[in-house]
Amino acid sequence: MQQQARRASFADEGRIALSVRLPRTLHRRMREIALRRDVRVNDLYQETLTSYMDSGRARPVLLFSPPASAQPVTLWFAPDFMAKFRYAIEQHDWLPGSLVLTAVVEQFGADQLLEAG
Repeated sequence: MQQQARRASFADEGRIALSVRLPRTLHRRMREIALRRDVRVNDLYQETLTSYMDSGRARPVLLFSPPASAQPVTLWFAPDFMAKFRYAIEQHDWLPGSLVLTAVVEQFGADQLLEAG
C-alpha cells in the first residue's frame, strides 16, 4: 500500500488561527475562487485583507458587519500578517469579522459573493 504525502498542517507552518463569523455563501464563494486560482482559501483571505489594508480604502467605520446567522469560520494566517491585522483592528476598534467581511466584499463585490446558490 502506497503512503500519501502529507501536507504540513497550518499549525506545523506556524500559522495563527483567527475565528470569525461569515455568511455561508460568502465563504463558499471564496472557496470556489481559491479552487479556480489553485490557492488555499486561507491564502486568498490573507491576500485580500493585505490588499485592502494596504490600499488606503480601509476607513474608520467599516461598512459591513456579519449577520447573526453567519457561520463560524477559522482562518489560518502567517504570524507577520496577524501582527499587522491585530494592529489595524486595535487601532481602529474594529471587530475582526467586520474587517474580513468588508475587505472581501470590497474586493469581489457583494453580488458575486452573497447571491444564492
